[in-house]
Amino acid sequence: LKNQLSVFLPTNETFISKIKMPAPGSKLNLQEYDLSDRQIMLIKEYLVSQKSYAQLSNKFNIGLSTVKRDMSMAFERFGVKDIKRLHILLLQYEIE
Repeated sequence: LKNQLSVFLPTNETFISKIKMPAPGSKLNLQEYDLSDRQIMLIKEYLVSQKSYAQLSNKFNIGLSTVKRDMSMAFERFGVKDIKRLHILLLQYEIE
């Protein structure tokens, strides 16, 4: 599966993470990365559904600004600039 998906990953995409990431293809437990429960919930939902921030806000009954802030903090934690880059980064792992 990894080889099949590798064609979709940009070869020039680099990630400067502030934390040590496991080897691609490994299991990744988001709880080990100093993320709040809400950040983990939002990230996992996005990975499954690719919902917009507004849709995530509506689904979980939280403010749009809260979703934006939580996701922005997660981007910073993983050293990415936006949701698409976070998605590309996390596609490399089996999320727990």
